[in-house]
Amino acid sequence: MWVEAKNLCGRVEAFRPGEGEETEAKLIRQTEPCLWRLKNITKNPPRDATSKLKAGSSIEIDGVSVAVDATLVEEAAILSNIFSINDSHAVELLLSGESERLHYDLNRGLLAVACYYDAHRMLAEILRRILSWDREATTRTMRRFVKENFVNREIFKHLLMIQEQFTVASEFHTLMNPQVNGLGGARHQSILRNLIEEIRSLTGECVYLLAQYDPDQIKMFLSELYPKLKSFPIGEKLSTSNMVVWICVIRLTSSDFLTQVPNASSVLMDMVQEIRDETAWSDQSICGTVQLACAVSFRALAASPADHLTTETISFDVNRVLDRAVRNMCFHFLRLGIIGSEAFKQTATNSYVVNRLLTQIILHFPAKLIEIERNGEDELQCLDEMISRKQQATAFLHYEHFLRCIADLFMQFQDPTCPIDVKQVILNASIAYSSSLELCRFVERARLDLHMVHCIAYLDMLTAICLTQENAAFIFHVFNVDMVDTGFSWDRVMMALRDYAKFYRMNVTSAESISQTGLD
Repeated sequence: MWVEAKNLCGRVEAFRPGEGEETEAKLIRQTEPCLWRLKNITKNPPRDATSKLKAGSSIEIDGVSVAVDATLVEEAAILSNIFSINDSHAVELLLSGESERLHYDLNRGLLAVACYYDAHRMLAEILRRILSWDREATTRTMRRFVKENFVNREIFKHLLMIQEQFTVASEFHTLMNPQVNGLGGARHQSILRNLIEEIRSLTGECVYLLAQYDPDQIKMFLSELYPKLKSFPIGEKLSTSNMVVWICVIRLTSSDFLTQVPNASSVLMDMVQEIRDETAWSDQSICGTVQLACAVSFRALAASPADHLTTETISFDVNRVLDRAVRNMCFHFLRLGIIGSEAFKQTATNSYVVNRLLTQIILHFPAKLIEIERNGEDELQCLDEMISRKQQATAFLHYEHFLRCIADLFMQFQDPTCPIDVKQVILNASIAYSSSLELCRFVERARLDLHMVHCIAYLDMLTAICLTQENAAFIFHVFNVDMVDTGFSWDRVMMALRDYAKFYRMNVTSAESISQTGLD
């Protein structure tokens, strides 16, 4: 089991698309014995009742005959019962665990448990690599092999099920059974936790890759995703499984992907029908984020000379849908429920998809953003007046949340726990803010004379995107101009910071005085 997965994983990692039909045919033959396991990651084939081992017998592992003693039979029976696997596979895991004792100071039983999860991790890695091969570089035979064996509804549903049910907590609960005793100390638990989380991460990537492998089947996969999306719990940050569903929908309906889809207009029409009935969604904010994505995709396709015909047959008011998305608090949820979720920073795909969505809003809706900004200015002025009269007031602050979506996304780069591949995506994305004309114009709005709430949000955003020398030079240039009573220069920024520091000191002094009075 572990040896077989390890050998195949090495072959798949060494394979490069375009090496020729003979090489591909050989790899297909080597992959076929593992097809069932690749289609059913985290599952095991049904146990064979006649496969019980007895002391003194022998089995063949990787071409080598191995004698089985009584101790090995007893330990294999325990493993066999834990994971519902044949005794022969359990013996292989135990012997694999024995070989790994040189690297880990654990007994072979605990290492056998680790090898079991490592085998499934390697299977997930194999599937991820197979689905990520460049279709143009592989032969028709290989493409047919992948499509016939892996690109179908059943495997897609199984991968989604893994995200929902295969968790560290559920697996540890199984291993903590006193009759099993398959969970060791802190080091063993750390090894298993990392393996289980990597299996979840790899199968999550497989969900995205499988769904977009064949553009002709995109509607089938979306039909599985929309019902899940509509039933998300209200007012909660997205869990890992829900994040996979949301990201997959946004990715499959993005203009970047729809340009490859033959029936893109039909996919967009289905999406429009889903978002029109807002009452079918358990959380209006989730609906708002999908409405936002729909409006962005529609406008991007309509603006493309090659793809504008896709949108001509659809009756769709983009601005009205975008207004509904804003009213449904799409920016609030995007910031707090998605970017603010612990599940968000786990994979680079999440950051790439959300950054692409935010960037396209800036590129394709500059006038609408200015309108939202001005509405926010009026809202804040009204809020200030009501506060000065000591009246209760609330504000939606849509534009501030939009700016802070960008800031929070790029601030991940400063998080020491953020994975390296996520940081690389963020670094690459930041370059556009000093090279794209539309994004540069958006950044230049930071020097306008706006309400302090928007000014501080702009400054936080600029701090977050300032990850390269080019960005730093451009941001310096933005403020290094004379803005007489119409906006910010460096002098006005320093004045604002001094006022803020003074206000902070006054509030801290006041709070300390109140605290001291209370103690006395």
